[in-house]
Amino acid sequence: MPKNIFWGHSPDPDDAYMLYGIMTGKVKKEGFKVHQVLKDIESLNSLTMEGKLDVTAVSTATMPYIQNEYEILKYGASMGDDYGPIVISSKEYTKEDLKGKRIALPGKYTSASLTFSIYMSSEFKPVYMPFDQIMEAVKKGIVEAGVLIHEGQLTYSKQGFYMVEDLGKWWKKETNLLLPLGLDVVKKDMGEDKKVVLDLFKEGIEYSNNHREEALKFASSYGRGIDNKILSDFVDMYVNKYTSELGELGKKSIIGMMEIAHNHKLIPQAPNISFCE
Repeated sequence: MPKNIFWGHSPDPDDAYMLYGIMTGKVKKEGFKVHQVLKDIESLNSLTMEGKLDVTAVSTATMPYIQNEYEILKYGASMGDDYGPIVISSKEYTKEDLKGKRIALPGKYTSASLTFSIYMSSEFKPVYMPFDQIMEAVKKGIVEAGVLIHEGQLTYSKQGFYMVEDLGKWWKKETNLLLPLGLDVVKKDMGEDKKVVLDLFKEGIEYSNNHREEALKFASSYGRGIDNKILSDFVDMYVNKYTSELGELGKKSIIGMMEIAHNHKLIPQAPNISFCE
């Protein structure tokens, strides 16, 4: 009987691209069977906090809540390097204008929401909603501004919105670190099987990069109607060299984000993060 691995990922182009080989069975390990758990990132965050997944994509912002049960894989991270979530509005607002305003955020435990909270360092009214409802909420005036993730980062201007801030550029200027948005984690109690997961993920990412057109075509089915150019640009943003290997800067950026968030009293525990290598 093969060992079952319950592997969570989001229905987004970057996750679909990097996991193409694994999801289609082109990359596999004898004696192990991968079961996909396909959920939006905030649902994956919740499932991980309940300890229900063996391996999964999560928001970096969840690490203080899961650091005792999960380790960060050195593969699969989505790091913004001088780019990241976009704060948009239907009027030309400044950062000061957002104080006290209603801001749409893509989930309580997402890294975009945490980064925005660090950015504001002041009172605002968070309104949590699914990421794909944020533009409409801004357009209708339900909120004064919203934080966009996924392909909305590339399409907002065509839909008539103003950019208040590129949180990735702001983060780089303030910290000189990468903006660690998404990670993949593995349960600590998997023991020796963690090595299998590491090897499988490494081979899967390499397979996608070596079969780029196939992987992009597969990812397009998760693209929510965006054109191939935007899809390719989005994948290139978040499946980058830090996805293939976190490296020292990647690790430093993750720990740095958690320390900054803890200093701002935005997370309950100081970081005590371990990496699976």
